[in-house]
Amino acid sequence: MILWDFLDTCLCDQMLYLYLMNDYGEYRPVYRGIKTDIPFWEGDYDDDVFSLLQNDIEVFKVLPDAGLQVEIKDTPYDRPMREQYSKDAQSYWVSHPENTPWGYYTDTEAYCQVAGKVSRWAKKKE
Repeated sequence: MILWDFLDTCLCDQMLYLYLMNDYGEYRPVYRGIKTDIPFWEGDYDDDVFSLLQNDIEVFKVLPDAGLQVEIKDTPYDRPMREQYSKDAQSYWVSHPENTPWGYYTDTEAYCQVAGKVSRWAKKKE
């Protein structure tokens, strides 16, 4: 199932946590919130959103807060996420790893809710 099919047929109003993931165990948050609040439903979107909507969903997880974590297969699934960014950005992240736009399973909402901690991406939203 692709992300568009899920979002188009899903009638849920609970929290959605959407992550791109790859074969290296890396996760990048795409969206955190309620489906009806996703900005591109109102036409506020770009080409990146359309390509994202065509990606396959790998896993659905129901979380302790009754939200859904949806893990979407990244298009360059077999490449590390670091390689998808410029050399300047990569150099910056060597000394600031906490600022990388991706993380690992231990940074996802599913892991953090079970472990009783707040994910680093949730902290940035607060």
